[in-house]
Amino acid sequence: MAIFTKIMGLLWLLAEGLIMVYMRKVFLFLAKGDTDQKNYLIIWITFFIILTLFNFSLELHLNNFFKFFNFLSHHRYYNGYVWNFLCTLWVVIEGAIVIYSFKIFRLLKGAIEGKQYTQATSLRYESFILFVIFLVLYLIYHLYLNSLIGATGLRDSNIKNIFFFYIKLCGIFWILFEWAVALIGIKVFFLLKRMQS
Repeated sequence: MAIFTKIMGLLWLLAEGLIMVYMRKVFLFLAKGDTDQKNYLIIWITFFIILTLFNFSLELHLNNFFKFFNFLSHHRYYNGYVWNFLCTLWVVIEGAIVIYSFKIFRLLKGAIEGKQYTQATSLRYESFILFVIFLVLYLIYHLYLNSLIGATGLRDSNIKNIFFFYIKLCGIFWILFEWAVALIGIKVFFLLKRMQS
């Protein structure tokens, strides 16, 4: 995989992550009047750094320093696993944006109608649950794929097609989440117009 592609993948993830962080900030402000995300940011920045190391472990020659990276880097399809994990994260972050968008919409609607939606004011770990679900799906898919490597009758092109099929599955979820955010955004727009009138 070209270094340029890896960089673009991480930048896309960073952009999506920034949108998610700001959506969470808006939600916290509307729900609690508090926008402190220090611990949340520390967790995600640490995770992003670790992910960057995994992404560039071959180019940075980390396998010379850490046995764990040495084991991974010798896997024939290491880049495929990393790229598919990035795709999984894009879907999870987009899903988290949908969750925060919906909660913001409920809070604004409650403010207009003079109601308080208790489910909208709490985080309730929905984003974490979403992450766990997609992580489990990623692991199941790729553990099964790993068991197929070296199987009789499967060529290198077949294995790569199975990797690409996973990307297409992620693309379907990503598009669905994008459309969900767009629809919620339209509803928020008309809601704000009602607040002005």
